[in-house]
Amino acid sequence: MPVISVIVPVYNVEAYLPRCVDSILNQSFSDFELILVDDGSPDNCGAICDAYAAKDSRIRVIHQKNAKLSAARNAGIDIAEGEWIALIDSDDWIHKDYLKLLLSGAEEDTDLVICDCVETYTDQVEDVDSSKVRFHTASIQEIYGNRIAHTRAWGRLFRRSTIGDLRYISGSEPTEDSCFNELLFRDDMKFRLTDAKLYYYFMRQDSAIHSHRGRGAFNSIGPLLERLEKIDDPAKRGRIITRCYKYVLSARYGEMFSDDYADVKIKCRELLQKLAPYSAELPTKQKLIFRSLAASPLLYRAWRILDDPTLLAYEKRLRQERRERRQR
Repeated sequence: MPVISVIVPVYNVEAYLPRCVDSILNQSFSDFELILVDDGSPDNCGAICDAYAAKDSRIRVIHQKNAKLSAARNAGIDIAEGEWIALIDSDDWIHKDYLKLLLSGAEEDTDLVICDCVETYTDQVEDVDSSKVRFHTASIQEIYGNRIAHTRAWGRLFRRSTIGDLRYISGSEPTEDSCFNELLFRDDMKFRLTDAKLYYYFMRQDSAIHSHRGRGAFNSIGPLLERLEKIDDPAKRGRIITRCYKYVLSARYGEMFSDDYADVKIKCRELLQKLAPYSAELPTKQKLIFRSLAASPLLYRAWRILDDPTLLAYEKRLRQERRERRQR
């Protein structure tokens, strides 16, 4: 059995896939299996995957009809045999000691080992000095204060037994990672964390993370609330309810310059009414904040801009795009 199962969902990344796969095969730690999931890619990715598998016995390839990222990751997790699971996106790549360093950061009862990432538009990245990488045990509060740690699936090792029967929510794109983490994370889990940037996230303008999330987040709310029925942990329930509120409020704000914004507001109002009974489970202060922000889109907008003034430039761009659409 391999120590680590590396899972790479593959779709329409012919230009980037070799860089990703080569960075995995050239790891200083070699006791891993690489599961490439060809998610019905329309380009030459399927053939590239098969060619790599013919050269390296550590590689297994799954070919499936296109079912999106969550289903592709689930297919890989279903057949994974390693004690640990690493998820890597096919347009990204990793430090030459990525697997070795993350594994070294784990202790006997560790559930997740997490590193930071380099966000880059080019291939020119300077590797971190491996000898200077240090890990510490992090509380769940620290994890939630770290954008990468609590909203992403890459840049980490998951203990496979910690994941257990949990799988990604199919159709929850583009918020699949944060949904999965909300369902997985518990207060009693042991997280090991480093600020070393060992994962290289390629900033493709057409990648899923750069696509305007907006109303796409609506896909996650119903499934998350359904899963609440089987969750007794008050802290976990509170985090999931909070996540659902944030999805709706953020989508309502992000779609405010859409041509069908009136329809979006109606959908948001319906979802906020659905969430209202769950707000009773939140701390009083948080409950009042969400109720106030839900009642007033302008108040939410002001709150967001105060926290991040660069959103004014974002709004200016969206206004310009709307004017251009209307002039066509």
